[in-house]
Amino acid sequence: MRHPFPSVFPFNDLPRDIGILILEQCSPYDLVQLSATSKRLRKMILLKHVYLWNRARANLERSGISLTLPPCPQVPASGNFSETAYATFLFGGGMCTQCTKPTARLPCIFLFRSRACSRRCKLDIISNLAVDWIQIQDTTPWGRSLPKIPYQVVAGVVYYAFDWKAIQLARQEHDEAIARTCGAAPTPPKLFRSRTRHQLEEEYTKREQSVPILLQNAEQLNLWAAEYCDEQRRVYYRNLKFLQRVVKLADPKISASQVIKSQVFGLIFSAFNRDLQDITLTVWQHHCSAVMTELKPSFKIACPYCKRLIHIDGLHIHVVAKHNDIDKVRLSTPSGKLACFECPNSGRVFTEKGLSDHRRTKHPDHPRRVPSENVDEA
Repeated sequence: MRHPFPSVFPFNDLPRDIGILILEQCSPYDLVQLSATSKRLRKMILLKHVYLWNRARANLERSGISLTLPPCPQVPASGNFSETAYATFLFGGGMCTQCTKPTARLPCIFLFRSRACSRRCKLDIISNLAVDWIQIQDTTPWGRSLPKIPYQVVAGVVYYAFDWKAIQLARQEHDEAIARTCGAAPTPPKLFRSRTRHQLEEEYTKREQSVPILLQNAEQLNLWAAEYCDEQRRVYYRNLKFLQRVVKLADPKISASQVIKSQVFGLIFSAFNRDLQDITLTVWQHHCSAVMTELKPSFKIACPYCKRLIHIDGLHIHVVAKHNDIDKVRLSTPSGKLACFECPNSGRVFTEKGLSDHRRTKHPDHPRRVPSENVDEA
C-alpha cells in the first residue's frame, strides 16, 4: 500500500534493482547512515541483503589497500557487535577514553574498544592498563572471561594486561549476580542484565570462548588500521591539493582551508577521506555555488516592500514576518528555496517539490494561489 503523501526521502522512490546497485557501491559507514533513514532501507540492508556489508568492506580496497577490512566477529557471548555497531565503532568516531573529548580517529586498542584523541591520551591509556601480576584469571570466576593482551613473559609464565575499567565492571556484575541469587533487590543504577549466579557462570563460559575470536579480530584490525591510516593520509593530501586548485579558480580570495571548515563542504571532505575516495570535479561543481554563498562576505539588500536593508540570507524571513498582509506565494532565497506564506511565523524554506508537498500535507484547505509578486534572487 502506497503512502497517501510522497516520501521526503528520494531513495524510497527508486526501483529496487537500482537501489541495490547504489548500495553495492557504498562504504560500511554509508550503509550505517542509510539504514537509519527509513524502515524500508533498514530492512533491505540488515535482513534481505546482508551480503552488502561484505561488498562495502571490499569497496575500501578500491583505493589501493591490499588488506580487506576484517569482518564483524561472530561470538557466542552476548553484548557484542552487530554489523551496524561494528562499522560505527570503526568509522563513526566517539569519545576519547582518557579525556572524553570527541574524536573521529580509529580506536587505539581494538580489543578493549579504547579510543584516543591524541598521542598523549594514547600513551596514558596504555600506561593505565592493569597488568595481571597476581593471576586474577586463575583466582577469580570472571578472570578468564575478560579480553586480555599478552604483556610479559617471566620465568616461562605469561602475564597479561587487562582493561582496568573492565575489571571493575566484572567485579560489580559478579556482586550483583550474587545479591540477586540471595534475593536482594538490585541497587541503582542498574548497569547489567539481571542474572543469577548460575546464569552468569554460563555467560562466563561463552565469554571465555569468545576471547580468542575477539583477540584474532583485534590483531587483524591492527594490521588493517596501519595500512588504512597511511592510505587515508595520502587521500587527504590529494583531496586537499585538488581543492586548492578548484577553489582558486572559483574565487582567489577564498582558501581551501576555509572550504574544508565550511558547513556545506566540511562533512563531504571528511566522508571522502574516510572512505578513501578522491573528490571529483562533479562533486565540487555540485556544491560550489552553496560553498561560495556561505563563504563570500555577507551583504544587505533593500526589501522590495518597505525598502529596509536586510541581510540577503534573511530576506525571506523578514518578508514572511513583516509583510504577511501582501498577497504573495513565492519568495526565493539565495539558494533557490521558497518560503511558505501560509506559515507566517515560520522561517522554513523548501525546494519547489518540497513546498508543493508541504502545502498539500499542511494546508490542504487553502486554495492554490497564482503568484502575484515574485522576488528574484539577489
